[in-house]
Amino acid sequence: MPKSETYMVTPQAERYRAQLAKHFAHKIAVIEEEGTSRFVFPMGRGAASSAPGSLSLSAEANGPEDLARVQQVLESHLLRFACRETPPPLEWVSREE
Repeated sequence: MPKSETYMVTPQAERYRAQLAKHFAHKIAVIEEEGTSRFVFPMGRGAASSAPGSLSLSAEANGPEDLARVQQVLESHLLRFACRETPPPLEWVSREE
């Protein structure tokens, strides 16, 4: 199962994590844990974890096309919420487990 992760340096990490969770909860299952929100998309799963000064995103899916879609959904929503910061595009890194 392909997996990837990325992060964004931001003082608003917890705020963005909470916004993503609240937004996605209107359409999909969202599982909240301490400092982490997990998202169950039809094409795969994603997660957002906040720490002081940074927000980490992870994605996993059954295939590369679905993985790219999970990444795109997470990234596009985050960048929309963070529009005042004008962050650069995120760099996703493949992850092995």
